[in-house]
Amino acid sequence: MLKQHALADLNRALEPGDMFALSRRGEVFACLTYEIALKNFDRVLSILPNDAFSLSRRDRVYYRLKRDNNAFDEFNKALEFDPSARLH
Repeated sequence: MLKQHALADLNRALEPGDMFALSRRGEVFACLTYEIALKNFDRVLSILPNDAFSLSRRDRVYYRLKRDNNAFDEFNKALEFDPSARLH
């Protein structure tokens, strides 16, 4: 229920081009449905390809989907832009 409220708040706050909110919405969706989460992170990363936060979160989604090669690649990309990025 809390996740649904968080998602509703993010949807209301989401302004066109607000990549921070879109990335956070992807994080909420990662708790609900992985495929929608991937779409959110893909959209952010198509505009901000060096966003370490979104890369590391997309890494987590790939990991949960058991797409280990994708997860490994995303984690390495995240480390390039933020050496403090954490694995899944």
